[in-house]
Amino acid sequence: MCTLYFWQLGKDWINFISVGYTLCILTLILSCFVPESPRALFYLGKVEEGKKALDFIARVNRKPAFDWGKIDISVVHRCLEKTEGRF
Repeated sequence: MCTLYFWQLGKDWINFISVGYTLCILTLILSCFVPESPRALFYLGKVEEGKKALDFIARVNRKPAFDWGKIDISVVHRCLEKTEGRF
């Protein structure tokens, strides 16, 4: 990108750096909206936060939310214990 920019678009470096700086700031702001890993939350016993994180992920992916009344969280916790905390 750098080579193409200086070859075809211009010789002013401040414009090139400004694009990178803007993307870094945008990434920093958007990273605040990424939920914690549901698997890690369930393993740590934060079940309600894990449910909210999974519902948020489903909403972003335009999928139906889980029916939490039909899901046995104790089974999920036992499965996570078998992985010895690796998430």
